[in-house]
Amino acid sequence: MTLIGLFGMIPHLVGLPALTVSAGLPGHDLAVPLLLSAPRIDGQLGEAEWRGAVSAFGFRALGAGRVGDPQPFVLLGRDGEAFTLAARLPLPPGAKPKAIAGRDGPLWDGDSVELFLDPHPGDKVYYQFIVNAAGTVWDSRGQDNSFDTVWQAGAHVGDGFWSAEMRIPFASLNVAPPGEGDVWGVNVGWDRQTPSPAIMTWAPVVSGFHEPDHFRRVAFLAGACPFAVRDWRSDPRAGTLTMEGTCSAPTGRTARAAMKLCQVTGGQKAPVASASAEAAGVEAP
Repeated sequence: MTLIGLFGMIPHLVGLPALTVSAGLPGHDLAVPLLLSAPRIDGQLGEAEWRGAVSAFGFRALGAGRVGDPQPFVLLGRDGEAFTLAARLPLPPGAKPKAIAGRDGPLWDGDSVELFLDPHPGDKVYYQFIVNAAGTVWDSRGQDNSFDTVWQAGAHVGDGFWSAEMRIPFASLNVAPPGEGDVWGVNVGWDRQTPSPAIMTWAPVVSGFHEPDHFRRVAFLAGACPFAVRDWRSDPRAGTLTMEGTCSAPTGRTARAAMKLCQVTGGQKAPVASASAEAAGVEAP
């Protein structure tokens, strides 16, 4: 596997309107490959164990539609038995996140990460999983929190960030592991209370997280190329959006990263900017 630097990819925009970022192909928004091995779920994001994951990026303020700043760093992955998530959430230097105690409590009133999984888009059966900065969890089927199942979560608080990991066995959702090319509905939400309240969403939900028809479409493709967007900076005065990270491709092949941004008006997307990067890779250690 060859690692390719993306950066910086800087599309020039007029202002920074409500934007959506395309990372997938027709029929889905994101392709998730198989991880090389199941990560250890302890809340600390080991680079090697998440190397085969892909970034969920372009989080927007719920309801407002504007690109959030700062952005969370979120990775999605899966092994043969489970769907996995890793997230690193920024904090001001020296700040400690707010965490609500008690399983299945109102964890969104503190600093937390939410994952929504819809194995069969259109059937209205979806699942919600939350972990907060203390490692406390919530699970529900739709908005029915009497649902409890077996899954793993962990959290860690560092200097200037807190991080979380989740592992949701497919069996805990009463579904078989997805087949090649299967597409699920997925969303990730960031409930931020520190330093100030904000709700960020990956999918273009409008009034709340419980809108499965608006979840992102995520395809399970074993041969998809992993990539990680590690830094995202916007400058409204200059009209620029800068992204940095890495992607990987089979050794000996030319790798190219491309990004397209669209303005969303009345549910319709109109392209406003694009950028691409191409580079020779090096063998991953």
